[in-house]
Amino acid sequence: MSEADRPSDDVQYELSVSRIFMAPRSLVSQALTDGGMLAAWSGPAGLQLTPAPVAANFERLEGSGPPPGSPVAAEPGLLRVELYDERGGKTRLELLQGPFTQDQEATARAWWDSAFSRLDDVLASGGG
Repeated sequence: MSEADRPSDDVQYELSVSRIFMAPRSLVSQALTDGGMLAAWSGPAGLQLTPAPVAANFERLEGSGPPPGSPVAAEPGLLRVELYDERGGKTRLELLQGPFTQDQEATARAWWDSAFSRLDDVLASGGG
């Protein structure tokens, strides 16, 4: 890769993740906002998401900073999670986070993938 083809350190990336959970929106929302449940899947406490219901089948949670336990630097940034009802009692989660450098975006993506796998287990147990 030539120097001209290399991304600049000034380039910013946003992380966008979409995931379906086999649980109702109310339980997914609780797992994202209840301190005890949050600690069970995300690592150390500290993720601050504020619920803001906006429609019957949609909920938005917003916060800032990196997720707890994430190796990504603790710089302020956008963290938005939107929850949508899906057929069969499932929930679609749409996550937007950033800005990041290219390396930070990759690290954050890997962290969320791992955390969401643990969240699957928490939700499968009914949140307990």
